[in-house]
Amino acid sequence: FLADAQPAIFCKDVLPVALVAEGYQDIELEGPIFEFLQRRCRLDVKHVLASIVPRVAEGELVDLLGSRPGEALLQFDETGYGDDNRPILFSRIFYKDPIIRFTNLRTKV
Repeated sequence: FLADAQPAIFCKDVLPVALVAEGYQDIELEGPIFEFLQRRCRLDVKHVLASIVPRVAEGELVDLLGSRPGEALLQFDETGYGDDNRPILFSRIFYKDPIIRFTNLRTKV
């Protein structure tokens, strides 16, 4: 994903081949994975569990995100679950700082 023509996010989605209910064209995989899951697998992601992992840019990530080796990245490992709480999707997403930044607001209850 680009922000003002600069690489900001790199995402790799993985799903079991057994979930694909009908044929598809490779170009369909270039769109949102959630649309592919609905259209070709007849599945909806109902919730996602994400782990946030600090990373540094190395290997192919340097080229994919236009980063310097050792530059800070955030890695999200996400598992998407269907209606029956069965995992149907795994996504590994890398966010480039400072283009993408996450903020958390905590409030005393």
